[in-house]
Order: sequence, then structure tokens, then C-alpha cells
Amino acid sequence: MTVTNEQITDYLISVAPKQIEAIFQTGSRLNGLAVDDTDYDLMVITRPFVDPNDFVSDRAYSKEARYLPEATGFANELQVKYYDARKLYQLIIKSNPNMLYVLYRKPIYLAKNDETAELFNELFDNLELLSSINKTQFFNALKGQFNRQKNMQFADNPKRYNKALIQSLKFLHYAEDLLVADKLSTIDFADNQEMMDIKQHLTTDYVNLSKGVLVRLQKLSQVDVPAIDPEKEAQILEIFVKYFRKSAGNG
Repeated sequence: MTVTNEQITDYLISVAPKQIEAIFQTGSRLNGLAVDDTDYDLMVITRPFVDPNDFVSDRAYSKEARYLPEATGFANELQVKYYDARKLYQLIIKSNPNMLYVLYRKPIYLAKNDETAELFNELFDNLELLSSINKTQFFNALKGQFNRQKNMQFADNPKRYNKALIQSLKFLHYAEDLLVADKLSTIDFADNQEMMDIKQHLTTDYVNLSKGVLVRLQKLSQVDVPAIDPEKEAQILEIFVKYFRKSAGNG
């Protein structure tokens, strides 16, 4: 049974711990690499309970949740990461690669209120700014995720090898995009033959392929990139200040 975005949205609205502002698809389904039994990976942005004059502190909300088929009635599990809008701001300022990539895709749901529409429209209109705000942390995050995968052992689990290699290639595309074009592209991984070969188990030389990808990323990691740009950070801060003041007034 095919599950629609509307069905997923209706279910999450009924169970979410806070008011939902936006829902984004993530993971294999976003990347065009899903199969019939692939889970639904989702990122949910919620409205925070926040003093609009103090939203840049560390008191942000995040939570992970799994909703099983017996609870949802869907054929596949929902795996959800909840972030409140304050956490969204923090991840953007840190140039979190996965958050930036998700913002390059349209949400499957956006709350129908003026302040939410204004916030996300401004973010979508300033994607190049978001991509380039903190290249140092962006590349450090990519290297950290990549090194964790490099050190994992998959000798008896080709499926996990496939998943790790696809993630590694995705990180590599992020880094190359940012260096060459100063922004991320909306890569459709279903059109990327290298990734499709891995997904379909056509690539069996996992170890050598992993090494080759690591060499490519290592070269990129040696490139000097500037630290956070204060002017760009101030622009992003202004976007969120407007949202928090309006959302607090309508809370």
C-alpha cells in the first residue's frame, strides 16, 4: 500500500510533541534510492517554547522517535527527528550538511501561518548564503561523519556496506559542490550511476571503492576554507529574530 505525504503529515500532527511548522523527507526516499521496504525517514521542525529575546542560547529541543507499522497502519516504519526552530537556527549556523541538504528540497508539509511561510521562504531564497556561512564547520562535519564510516566494519554485511558507501559518496558530492560552486546542488542520486550500482549490489569490491572515495575526500579536506562570516551570520540571525518575535506573539 502506497502511503501519501498527506497521510504521513496527518499522523505526525496527531502524535507530535509540539506544534509542527514543517516536515521534510530525508534518507533514501529523498535521494531516490528507496526500495519497497524502505522506512520513511523524516525531519520535523516544531514551534519552540521560547523567549524571543533569548532564542540563541543552547536550550533547544530535539528528539528522535520511531513509529511502528502496528501503530501507524502504514506498511513501513516512520523514523522521525524532531527539531524545534531554535535548533534549526543552530544547525544552520553550524552549516550542518544534512540540514542544509534537506533545505534544498521542498518540505512535504508547511504550516499555514504567516510567520512560518515567511521564515522558510526567506531560507529557501537564501540557500547560497546558508551553504557558505560556515565552511570550516561544514568540512569538519563531513570529515567527522566520513571517518566514523571509515572505521566501521562491514565484512559480513553487504547491505550495510552499500548504505555506508552511498552516504560517503553523498558527503563527497556536498564537499565538491561547495568548493566548486559555493553552494549545494539538488543532486538526484537516482540519476547517479555510481550510487545506483552500489544500491543494486553491482559493486562488490567495497573495500577498494571505500578507499578510493576516502582519497577523494582527503584531498578536499586539505583545502583551506574561511571561518564563519559574521555578516552572513547576522543576516541569518535577522531572519530568525523576525520569526521568533512573530511566533511568540501568536503562540
